[in-house]
Amino acid sequence: MKRIRIDDDIQRLLVSHAVDLNESPSDILRRELGLAPPPDTIEIEDDVYRFLVSKAVSLSESPSSILRRVLKLGEDPGHPAPAIVEFHIPAGTAGGAWNTRETAVVATVGTTLRIINDDVVAHRPHTNSAAPFAHPPVDIEPKQTMDFPLTSPYDSAAAGPLTDHLFGPAAQFFINVRPAA
Repeated sequence: MKRIRIDDDIQRLLVSHAVDLNESPSDILRRELGLAPPPDTIEIEDDVYRFLVSKAVSLSESPSSILRRVLKLGEDPGHPAPAIVEFHIPAGTAGGAWNTRETAVVATVGTTLRIINDDVVAHRPHTNSAAPFAHPPVDIEPKQTMDFPLTSPYDSAAAGPLTDHLFGPAAQFFINVRPAA
């Protein structure tokens, strides 16, 4: 919020245009100048914030757009719902490989990878950078899912497979992400 000094005649004009006694000068100015009302803000806990950020399909996506999609309130035309590719970490995987080179996940930049942990232990994909998605700050607990917006191309044959952050190099995850068309 900013404070501005205005002349008495402008103050009287604003007061005369008030629609109720408690209307703020800022609300009157917004209406008179044809400005949109300010967006509502809410406070959310850190874990809810992390969840919402994990559902973003682009860095510029607004919290309202993410919530609209997640809460199934309809699609935001500026940010259509991404395609989702699901991958299940098999039961009994533990510290072993999640898949093989032959069964690599294949997707396209802009797609969301949904990892479903069917195992009885937690897992966390490890990326050395933001390719093909950001390194998650938390584990995927047993019987839980986590979504990863695929943000850049990745080739497991060239760059090597991803690994499980909790189990190291023996726990490989093969994924190939093509550039968007």
